[in-house]
Amino acid sequence: MEDIKEVTTEQPKKLSYEELNNAANQLAGQYDRLLQENQALRSQFAIAKIEFLFRIVQFKENFDEETLAKAVAEIKEGLFPTVEVTPIVEG
Repeated sequence: MEDIKEVTTEQPKKLSYEELNNAANQLAGQYDRLLQENQALRSQFAIAKIEFLFRIVQFKENFDEETLAKAVAEIKEGLFPTVEVTPIVEG
């Protein structure tokens, strides 16, 4: 004879309001920490990129004109960003 396994359909434990609230607060705290870490990493990346672009300009004799022009353009855009203003259409 075959062993017949009993199938049970257990309902997951329902969390109380307090438990849900604690879980939500923990997730919100984790989100805030991850957001701060992301911003710090983006800042570090931006600084490293600017340093790299300045190195291209510093050692321009080792790079072709196109690469040098792109580096200078990126430096200018980083220092003096162009902001496009979209008009507000009222209607």
